Amino acid sequence: MDSSQVLASLQQQWGTAQFSSNWVAQDWNYWDMVGYTQAGTNALQFFTVPAGGIDPGLGVAKKTEQTNLTIQNQIGGDECFVATHLRCFLLNSAKARQTVNATGVSTDTTFAARQLLYAQFAEALMQQGVLVWTILQKQWLIENNPWRRFAAGFGLGLVIPPAIGGTAAITGGANAYVAQSNQDIDGGRMGDPFSLGQPVFLAPNTTFSINITFPLGNSPAATNLYGASANQPATVWAGMILQGWKVRPRQ
Repeated sequence: MDSSQVLASLQQQWGTAQFSSNWVAQDWNYWDMVGYTQAGTNALQFFTVPAGGIDPGLGVAKKTEQTNLTIQNQIGGDECFVATHLRCFLLNSAKARQTVNATGVSTDTTFAARQLLYAQFAEALMQQGVLVWTILQKQWLIENNPWRRFAAGFGLGLVIPPAIGGTAAITGGANAYVAQSNQDIDGGRMGDPFSLGQPVFLAPNTTFSINITFPLGNSPAATNLYGASANQPATVWAGMILQGWKVRPRQ
């Protein structure tokens, strides 16, 4: 689908002959990241805290890095959005940005040996969860195992774990982890980002939310993933990307 097809579809739906003359479509992503609580959680709520708001999981202000939504649960302004794909990802903050009680762990030289613990945590988390996409207070999409069903479409490919002397693994396993898929979105292969069968039209005042719930209990804890002499929890962000076309008035 290209911009002309998007405008033609909207013109057919709304019956305005001058639609393409007054509006322009451009490919766009809306993203949102939710701070993962150290002890696990019963639900992750996306697109509910706009930029400038305080993330409830980590207690820090969300910036454009975490979300480009400016209004809670709405696209906002006079723009529309046609969603065509959905991506779900998990982000482990860089070592230099891992902080516990205002103490960074960037000097932790044993981080490589902790990769096995993070890999085990990520695997346990990505095997759980139910994604619920609600539009205008109606549940529109429900899917199990969202991190597998809605692959991010970016991340690491085949990785050789660190080793000592080229043979022995570093103490602790040092397994690397993968962000599900590094294949191109149009590659048509298993594991690529989820393509919606029917594009979803979100008007500026259309309220929506995407939540991942854990109906069987709390999700796994992000504890004991960092630290040399003392175990420390990890700073982890769970993310959601709506990919599609932003439709806005011509300037």
